[in-house]
Amino acid sequence: MCHNGHERTLVSQHVIIDHINHGGELDKVTAVKQMLLAAATAWNKYQMYLGCVDILWQRGGNASNSSTALALIGEEIEFLGVITDSMEQRFLDEDLKNYGIIYEHCVIHLGIRTPTATIISNTYNASRTILSCQRNLPELTLDDFKKLPFHSNLYKWVHFEGRPDADVIKAMLQYIDELNNNSDNGKMTTSVEIEKRRDNLSCLFDAADVVFVSKDYAQGLGYQSMEQAVEQMFTRCRRGAILVCPWGECGAAAVSPDGSVVTSPAYPPLRLVDTLAAGDTFIAATLSALSCGRSVQKAIIFGCQVAGAKCGMRGWSGMAEQIKKIVN
Repeated sequence: MCHNGHERTLVSQHVIIDHINHGGELDKVTAVKQMLLAAATAWNKYQMYLGCVDILWQRGGNASNSSTALALIGEEIEFLGVITDSMEQRFLDEDLKNYGIIYEHCVIHLGIRTPTATIISNTYNASRTILSCQRNLPELTLDDFKKLPFHSNLYKWVHFEGRPDADVIKAMLQYIDELNNNSDNGKMTTSVEIEKRRDNLSCLFDAADVVFVSKDYAQGLGYQSMEQAVEQMFTRCRRGAILVCPWGECGAAAVSPDGSVVTSPAYPPLRLVDTLAAGDTFIAATLSALSCGRSVQKAIIFGCQVAGAKCGMRGWSGMAEQIKKIVN
């Protein structure tokens, strides 16, 4: 991919540990879902012992996953988020370093366990069940964000994962706008992901240069297709913005700054293996292409191609090689 001097992409918000259990058969995974549902009301009445074919730890979280994908694409990437001093910190440190992700400005919180997600993955049809345990880890604050060396012209792009503290994220985006307005050097491009169906995330539509909206969020607003979604939601964005909406097996749609709608088909793998982090990978690839000056349509095509490749593998092993094939 393109590189502009030492300019860096900053991805901000959240990192977790994913405990991934790969089940072997559909009926077993269904049984696990039923067991968990029953346990919510009558745990002491149910006992069930099931095996899995594999288990692994993986660094997760939307922003963290996008950072990994960007690093594999070849971008100079920094992750900014909150990390705990728990026993999992060593794993996170080693994994971030392994992918060449800079994280020197992350905030360390003491005495709190790392948020985790237990993921039951069905190897039969690539479906998954996610059990999240957030552990009350504080969100990144505006003061934390302002401590970064923004005046050094280090960052070319700043991306945010939409979190429950949408008002704080909007304040961070406004801070970047202020820096851009007072800078004689190159301006930083901003982007934000709106994924979860949270009403307060709507305030972020007009706060960034590029807005990524999930299929789930769009459907929650009543939209039935990706074209309809981007056409209608684009009216909420700031002038000159880009709105992108991935739609799973249908591909993705986007609105360019001039208001034109462009689309991309999906690029599914020959064999669907694991959809975990596919959406985060799409965002990373699209963001990278846009930062290199590609057209909006070419950017979402690249995003769909890379996300499709991610669905054909478990974890990140071999992803860099797949990206090289796509680029070449």
